[in-house]
Amino acid sequence: VQTFREYYDDGALRCEWSGGYADDGRFLLEGADTFYYPAGSIMSRGQFHLGRRVGEYVAYDPAGNRKFQWNYTSDGFDVLTTFWVDSDNIKSRARFKNKRAEGLAQTFGRNKGNVTGEAIFKDGIMISKKDLRKEPPSPIGEIF
Repeated sequence: VQTFREYYDDGALRCEWSGGYADDGRFLLEGADTFYYPAGSIMSRGQFHLGRRVGEYVAYDPAGNRKFQWNYTSDGFDVLTTFWVDSDNIKSRARFKNKRAEGLAQTFGRNKGNVTGEAIFKDGIMISKKDLRKEPPSPIGEIF
């Protein structure tokens, strides 16, 4: 396994990642990978094992706030969590199996973190949804 670095034109570090050749000749990513904004803050970081993402993969805005986070699990159900801008409050959470939404997905309020919506997915297709906001729907139509 070798570590590689790529740089922006001005010499600032753009990314670091590692990988190596498998017995069958394929090049596989292995270990940590980190991408940086031109100013040096972390854009994203995660882990690979035998060419597949494992554990947490987190993307950040230039100020260091989380934008989204994937949790790759050994049972094959990966979880995507998104965050409100300039906040660590969760905006949405959904589970995926084979890159398709599966099961319960939820949206959350900006400040209080209360559940504002739920949807159920089966093999990537939404089969039901509920608006759980307390205020009545807008007379001009649904905004959820």
